[in-house]
Amino acid sequence: MELWKFFIDLLFPITCIGCGKEGSFICEKCKNEIFNLKQEKTRYIDKLISISSYNNPIIKKAIHTFKYKLAKEISTPLGEIMAERLKHFIPKELINRLILVPVPLNKRRLKYRGFNQSEILAKEISKHTKIPAISNILIRKINTIPQVKLKNPKERKSNIKGAFGINQNLPYSNFSFQKKIIILVDDVATTCATLNECAKTLKKLKPHQIWAIVIARG
Repeated sequence: MELWKFFIDLLFPITCIGCGKEGSFICEKCKNEIFNLKQEKTRYIDKLISISSYNNPIIKKAIHTFKYKLAKEISTPLGEIMAERLKHFIPKELINRLILVPVPLNKRRLKYRGFNQSEILAKEISKHTKIPAISNILIRKINTIPQVKLKNPKERKSNIKGAFGINQNLPYSNFSFQKKIIILVDDVATTCATLNECAKTLKKLKPHQIWAIVIARG
């Protein structure tokens, strides 16, 4: 451990956002309290996996800390939790057919925040599952209003319509996705408008299936 990190950890120890116990952002006890694992299907997504409900106070605090207090470190336990649960849904024969694709972030918000939380989560999931994470397949074409500011499902659907596109400058543009299962990665799904719009765009690649995994379902 680098000396500076040792003193930072000594002065400002990492504590669980749920119970305050030192040592990790989410301790094992609190981790077991967040699971409300669900699987569902939407118009464009064959399998949507959510780890917990956004009403869970630990999850709500974790996501708020992750996105708005710029604490990228919390992506490690969140990504690990997502990876652990995702493994339950993957038959061994499908493992080599999976690709993780993070939801692209609004460019203005990316510049302000400095990172795309979905991309960081995808990389963490990849680290624990060995599923490749490819960030440049899906691109954001339009800087839309943040979905969280829109409460009406129709407004959210209209706001995000046409916001995404397929990157035409991919070095593997001749690669076939027909036998692949693309897994979209995001932090929260409320109306699923963003995920559905992403999946609708990815359908152009003609993958075998499109899945999605999120930390919380609103």
